[in-house]
Amino acid sequence: MNDISEHVYANKVVEEFTKAYAESHPGFEAYRWACLTNPLELGLDVYAACFCEEGDLLSQWRSYARQGTGYALEFSWAKLRNRFPLNRLGRVEYSGNAQKEILGQIVSSLASGSSGAQGDQDRRFSTIAAGLANALLTVRAFLKAETFREEKEWRVIAFPGADEFEELYRPSNNLVVPYCRLPLGTPDELAITKVVIGPSLHPKAAAHSLRRFLDSVGLAGVAIDASPIPLRV
Repeated sequence: MNDISEHVYANKVVEEFTKAYAESHPGFEAYRWACLTNPLELGLDVYAACFCEEGDLLSQWRSYARQGTGYALEFSWAKLRNRFPLNRLGRVEYSGNAQKEILGQIVSSLASGSSGAQGDQDRRFSTIAAGLANALLTVRAFLKAETFREEKEWRVIAFPGADEFEELYRPSNNLVVPYCRLPLGTPDELAITKVVIGPSLHPKAAAHSLRRFLDSVGLAGVAIDASPIPLRV
């Protein structure tokens, strides 16, 4: 993530919920380590691609484009859904109560088999712990603080091992950051439906050159729009 506070926030939500859950379900305490351990220490990792419901939001242009200029890509939800399973693509949840409800459903369903015959205890323990670690790694990618609600964010997540991709690296904030590329298909399969041109001093020229570029790479059917937000320099 660009913002380390996202990871810190999600960890805090998981920690507080599992603590409260363990207080009312004594048998669950032994599994909290799997819920709280840094996923990297367990050999788990996750990548996320982030989307916004709003295609022309000033805060997004300011945060993610160059001095307010740039392009926003509109994607077809149906095509993304067909390419990625529903448990890998979803809406970011900002409500604290909703977050607790989601965690409750995950923990109660996975930890329901935490008691039983002693002979199968070790195997059952390992299975439940691994399930909790994986499930909570996934759900962490969809938890965000209420202050970011304006972004109306959706995410596609990917896992090493479960997805075939090459891990690549890029510089960001004086760090070397790993990332991956997921295939989006041929031009005919591509989920892009529109390109929105950000605030610009030359919107007509920007639209003309963009149209020529899209046509040259087989995306003649992709629409072009321009942000009406005035550019201040």
